[in-house]
This record gives sequence, C-alpha cells and structure tokens, in this order.
Amino acid sequence: MNTKIALSLIALFAAGCGSSAEPEPPKAEPIVDAGPADTAPVSTRTLINRPLLAGAPQNLLLDITFRDQGWGHFTSFYDSASSQLNVQSRVASLAPAGLTAPIAVFKDPTADDARSKGMTSIASFLGGKGPFVARIWVSRSNAAGQPIELVEDPAVFRCAITTGGMPEGKAYDLARKDTKVLGDRTWVLFESTIEADLPGTAFFNLKFGRKGGGYMVSAPEVVASKLLPAGDTKASYEAPATARALLPEERDAIARYVKQPHRLGLPALPRFVPGKYVPID
Repeated sequence: MNTKIALSLIALFAAGCGSSAEPEPPKAEPIVDAGPADTAPVSTRTLINRPLLAGAPQNLLLDITFRDQGWGHFTSFYDSASSQLNVQSRVASLAPAGLTAPIAVFKDPTADDARSKGMTSIASFLGGKGPFVARIWVSRSNAAGQPIELVEDPAVFRCAITTGGMPEGKAYDLARKDTKVLGDRTWVLFESTIEADLPGTAFFNLKFGRKGGGYMVSAPEVVASKLLPAGDTKASYEAPATARALLPEERDAIARYVKQPHRLGLPALPRFVPGKYVPID
C-alpha cells in the first residue's frame, strides 16, 4: 500500500515539472500589401508670422483700439454733421499688425459703392523733440463689406500728423510703404518720418473721403525715434515727410477735438484764437 502511494507521488511530481525545453515562439504571419489607401487630398495652409505686440511699447498714442472717444483717444465724426461717428472695433486673427491690435471699421450706414459721407478720426499725443515715426494699416471695403482696392487718391483716404496753432499749424502726410495680403483682404501700410520737432500737442489725423464703401484701420502708432533701441528700422525711414499747410478740414478737425472736456493727466492744448497762438498757462 505504501509502495503504491509512493509511486503515485513520484508520478505527480514528474508531471508537474514537465519538460525543460523552451517553447517555440509563434510564427509571424506574412503581411499582405493592400495597396495605397484612398485618402482625400490634403489642403495646404500658409503660416503667418507676426509679432506678439502690435507695435513699439514707446507708442505715444494713448489708445489704439478706437473703442473709446474723447480727449486723448481717437474721436471720430462726420464732416458735415455735429454728431460723432459710431466706430466698430473688433479683434481679428487676421489683423495686419497682430492679434493685439483691434481692427476699427469706419462706415457710413447710408453709403453705397459710389457715395458716402466724409468721415474724420483724430487723436492727440504729446510731441517734443523729433524725429518721429508714424504709421497705420488701412484697408478698403465696398458697401457690402467685401474687400476692394485702396486706390492712391487723397480724396479716398488721407492720413497725416498735424500740429495745432494759428497760423503756424503744419501737416505731414504719411506715405504708402508696404502692402500685406491676409485672407482675401489687402492691407496698405502708411508710414513716414517727421524730422521736425512737434512742440506741445500734435495730432494723428485720418480723413475718409466721400467715394463710397467703408474702411478698416489698425495699429496707429507714433514713436519718437530717440526712444527706440539702436538699430531699430523704424528710426530710419527713407522718405521723410515734407511739411505743408493745414487744410481747412484739418483745422476744423483740430478745433472740434479741442472742444472736448480735458482729462487729467493728458497734455493740454493751446487755446485757439483767430490769428494768434495762445498757450494755456
């Protein structure tokens, strides 16, 4: 009996240990080439490289968003009416100077593709020792808001740096420097250098003509060249602006602007007296 039990235990032990030989790995099945997969054509996109900031941090303009109106900001109005113009300001990924510079939309609600009311937008900034560099991006639309060409015609659009005072006020026109196509819209960069000093308070003046449609503007900027780092390209523009006399509509825009209530902390303007230039005490 004991012998049978011993033999059974030996048999169980032998069965548990099994064989010492390594098991064979599974055979890899051959991969069958199914041919090229049916895929839709891949669309291509153009990477747009733009700086994070819309312009120089030394910008002398207090507000480039066009959202607020009043002293120190851009004040906009119709040329033939006393009412202010309602300017739409919006953030857009395809803004020409970058996302941080909103786009301002100027449009007469009654405009068609041929006629519109004249519009003006003007902001003050503190002048001083020149030279100064001024710039702004501008695009034009038809009455439906679709982009159209911004022709080289001061009766369509004109921008200038102007100085107050009578009769010694002057204007310096900004010239076309570059274009940029973003989506289906073409933007024109207006830029000039003012070599002269701008004593007291100066103005950034935008004039939209009566040729119909609407306009988009972005990133207005005025910088004193002496405040820019050495080697900055904005400090040496190849076509300095030439001073000219103020146009009647520019004198009117300055006169309307200075009638606004003055805000503390912003540069004061001279009082306007016909034929005289009287500084504020």
